[in-house]
Amino acid sequence: MQWESIICLACFRRIAETWAMKKLFLVLFFVFLPGYVFAGPFGTQMGAKPEQFSGLKDAPPDFGVNTYETRNIPKPHYSLGRYVLGFDASGLERVVAFSDFENMDGRSAKALYNELETQLAEKYGKPGNYGTRENSGDYRYWYAVWEKNLPDDLAKIYLSIRVASAARLRVAIIYVYKNAPDAEEIKRRNREAL
Repeated sequence: MQWESIICLACFRRIAETWAMKKLFLVLFFVFLPGYVFAGPFGTQMGAKPEQFSGLKDAPPDFGVNTYETRNIPKPHYSLGRYVLGFDASGLERVVAFSDFENMDGRSAKALYNELETQLAEKYGKPGNYGTRENSGDYRYWYAVWEKNLPDDLAKIYLSIRVASAARLRVAIIYVYKNAPDAEEIKRRNREAL
């Protein structure tokens, strides 16, 4: 297997020596590779269409309309097994990745939250807004929000622990692309719809 790779590389070098082939390889690189090189969260891209993903099924209603759940994502995170993709006329506008409720108590949820916050901070810097909030009862949940120093196509990143009960917690990351409507745009669309 190794000698086959060496022969292929030798052939590639020989072919690439001609100016015409160099131009062809450059064109192919800039046409096809940017989608892979500049892919966003979990290997997704702003504006992608649902047909570009496999294993989509309708997401639970609390995620809104035009949302699909999948476990098949181009670049999955080992701790986040479920993904919800939100689409609009402009294509993919948000990606929600979350852990399963099963076997997620407060201690393990907080440990995963801390791990993800560290990973996000290494990539995007410290969150601009973070803290804890009281939920119904005695439960607290943690959250962090990134809005600055993000790539050009991302508007916001949210990290949170969602509490269903004392024994059912979920850690979630929400990536919002810049093509997603903001709250004012949603209000305007709702007014126009009536």
